[in-house]
Amino acid sequence: MNADQLPAAATPASSKPDAASTLRIRAVMLGERINASNLELGTLVSSTPAAFRMHGGLAVIFRYGVVVLIGLLPSEEKVLLDNLKSRVTGEFSPFEEEIAQAQLCKDENAEAIQPGGPISLSKFSDERLLLIADALAKSTSLARDERRVAAVFDVIEPFARELAEQGRTSRRRKGILQLIGNALLV
Repeated sequence: MNADQLPAAATPASSKPDAASTLRIRAVMLGERINASNLELGTLVSSTPAAFRMHGGLAVIFRYGVVVLIGLLPSEEKVLLDNLKSRVTGEFSPFEEEIAQAQLCKDENAEAIQPGGPISLSKFSDERLLLIADALAKSTSLARDERRVAAVFDVIEPFARELAEQGRTSRRRKGILQLIGNALLV
């Protein structure tokens, strides 16, 4: 959604924001990589990352496997994600996912991100939405990496504890090298 698609005074009458002043932003990590070359989903907004205006919202595709869907309906999101599956290398199951809300605020000085709350923007410009998409895509990718690193530490910790307490390990050389190799693959 672009600022010129919104009413000039998009402030809600009640304390609950209406659909025109709030956007749902969803980042989904589909796999290791997404090939976005020659992709035509709608009006091109940006080439790097590939961003398209479609169905009154925005779809931003990052080559490192993340798609950020801004202001799209769940049915529109599903169709887009299904269409992108053929372009995904190293598909994940289940997908890593993060969701955020963006809302309009009255002035530019009030733009902020409240912890656990909505992202307040003075307008839903392409530049602002692309910046949010970039941050949310990186956050989604890092969350997956953090989970993988934590899993490796869960495996290495007993080995490290045994080494620290006894000065040696009951594992054979091959087992130690496999453990180190698996840790380095993360």
